[in-house]
Amino acid sequence: MRRIYFYLLILCAVPNWLCAQQMIELNNPSFEDLPRHSSTPKDWYNCGERRESPPDILPAPIFQVSTRPADGNTYLGLVVRDNGTWEAVGQELSTPLTKGQCYEMQLQVARSPKYMSMSPVTSQFISFDKPTQLRIWGGNSICDRRELLVESHQINNTQWQVLHVLFQPSADYTWLIFEAYFALDPKDGAYCGNLLLDELSPIKQTNCNQIVNLGEKRDTLFVQYPASSEDLPNFIRQYGSRVSFVPGFEWLHTYSFLLKDGIDRYGNQYLVLLINALKRFPEYSLHIGIVEPDVRLARRRARELGKALTSNGLDASRFKIITDRKYLMEAEWLWLPFNHELVMDLKRQQ
Repeated sequence: MRRIYFYLLILCAVPNWLCAQQMIELNNPSFEDLPRHSSTPKDWYNCGERRESPPDILPAPIFQVSTRPADGNTYLGLVVRDNGTWEAVGQELSTPLTKGQCYEMQLQVARSPKYMSMSPVTSQFISFDKPTQLRIWGGNSICDRRELLVESHQINNTQWQVLHVLFQPSADYTWLIFEAYFALDPKDGAYCGNLLLDELSPIKQTNCNQIVNLGEKRDTLFVQYPASSEDLPNFIRQYGSRVSFVPGFEWLHTYSFLLKDGIDRYGNQYLVLLINALKRFPEYSLHIGIVEPDVRLARRRARELGKALTSNGLDASRFKIITDRKYLMEAEWLWLPFNHELVMDLKRQQ
C-alpha cells in the first residue's frame, strides 16, 4: 500500500532544486470571498452531503469564530457533524496529477476554539469545537473521490500552522477534494468539530525520497499474532469485532497508523491486523456478515469492505461477504450479531 506522508512546519524553506519542478496553481487558494455562512468560495465547489449546508466563508460573527485570516481577508471553515456527515470542497486542476509522480504542497490549518452552530441530531445550538483531520482526495470529475491521497494527523492547534503534505497518486487525476473528517476515537461515535483552511500553496512535483517524514502517527500497534490455528479464532474475535463503519455510510473508519515493522499505513487498522493474521494460515478463509437492516446500505458496505480487503493484499478467494439478513441471524458466528455492525467466522478452505 502507498505511504501517506504529512508533517507540521512552523518555518518551511523550500530547496532551490524544487523551483524548477512543475507547479500546479490552484484558483483562489486563500478562499477569498464575502464572509458568510453556508456558501462555497469563488472557484470552489461544495463536495459535502447535498442534504446538509455547504461550508462557510470566515470569519463570520454568526458562528462566533474570531480567528484572523492567515492570508488575505477570508478563509474556509469546514465542519464534521454528530449525524456522521462532514464538509468538503473541490476544484478542477489546471494541469492533471500524473500517476506515479510525487507531489508536495503546504497549507495553513487551525481549529477554532468556538464555532457555534446547530446540531443536526439534538437541534441544540452548540459549539462545533472538537478537533478534526484533513483528507485530500484525487478524482476525475466534480467531487469524485477516487483515491485518498492524504490523511493528516489530528488538527487541534488554535493558531495557524503550516501543514506540509507529500503524496504519490496511483492514477492520473484532474480534480482535488479537501475535506474535514473525524479524528477522535471512532468508538465514541460521530461528533461536532471544525477545521479552518487558508493559503494553499501551488502543488509542486518533487522527489519523495528527498523529504523526511516527521509526522506523528495516529496510532501505533504492537500486537502478538496467533502462533497456531487454534489461536486464530480468538485473534479474530479481539480485532474483528472492532471493525466499524462511519454511521449511516458505507465507508470504514480509517486511520494513519504504524505497525511494529515501522512502515506507516493508511486504512482500517483492525482490518489490516486480521489480513496479516490470515496470511499466516492460508488454509482458512473469512466469512463476514454485514449487520445492517437497510439492504442498500448493507450492499454498499459489502462492496467497500471487499475493496478494502483486496487492496490490503487478501485474495478474493480468501473471504466471503454476506448481507442476507435471514442467513445472518441463523448462521454461527464468532460473536453474536446484536450490537455489532458486522460479524465474522473462520472457514477451512476446501
